[in-house]
Amino acid sequence: MSSSESAAQDAGATRFPWLGPAFFVAVLIALTVFFYWFLKA
Repeated sequence: MSSSESAAQDAGATRFPWLGPAFFVAVLIALTVFFYWFLKA
């Protein structure tokens, strides 16, 4: 965990270090659900 935190600080995202990964995961989940619903329908 320390390596990822230091990487986020090096990137300059000290205020919201979780915003990038959280947004990426949210987009992945949204795409997965959308494709699952699209293929099921």
